[in-house]
Amino acid sequence: MHNLSLLILLSLSILAGCASKGKPLETHIKQAYDTTSGQPIPAFLPAPETWQYLGLENIPNQYQRMKWLKPDNVAPRPVKIPQTADDINAAQAMLHYPMINFTGKWTESFEYLALPSAPIQPAAYGENYQKFFLEACPSGAITTQFISDNELILEVKTKDCPKMPDHDEIDRFVFGKGAIYQFIYNFNTTTLMTNEQRDAAIKAVSGWGKY
Repeated sequence: MHNLSLLILLSLSILAGCASKGKPLETHIKQAYDTTSGQPIPAFLPAPETWQYLGLENIPNQYQRMKWLKPDNVAPRPVKIPQTADDINAAQAMLHYPMINFTGKWTESFEYLALPSAPIQPAAYGENYQKFFLEACPSGAITTQFISDNELILEVKTKDCPKMPDHDEIDRFVFGKGAIYQFIYNFNTTTLMTNEQRDAAIKAVSGWGKY
């Protein structure tokens, strides 16, 4: 996620009355992790040994964030099956490690973000998100891929935007009782996603909480 994207989301949180000072963030949606390669990788991500967990960023009363990415030209970690209880506990403990700043090359990324939220309808949130986004990046584009009573999936494209690099990503929003959860899949490319990549990204963001 780029800084401008996070700024848009925080602005929307304030607009929706989401700043609930003094109230803890609603417990995040439960997710199973694959720990066979020594790191906690969401179970729905293919080839978990090729992904790297960057850590947790927790800003009280604002947001919680976790990020994984697939480093470029890095050998997969060895897989250990079966695992001992100590192996699993050590990998699960990494979920609480502070987020590191990755400076190497990468090909794909996945992010989880939770923001305190007052109730808001997905359609209204999507309209506000698009308004803020296009004000910041008039040459960008947003396409709705799916919408329901409590979910919204968007494809967000930036092009020639002064504060964001060119990219094409899939964003899934889940609207809970006390939080909005966002799941972001990004291919590190300046070209548009292929249909195959788009389908894979939608499958990935839709996987959280279902495995």
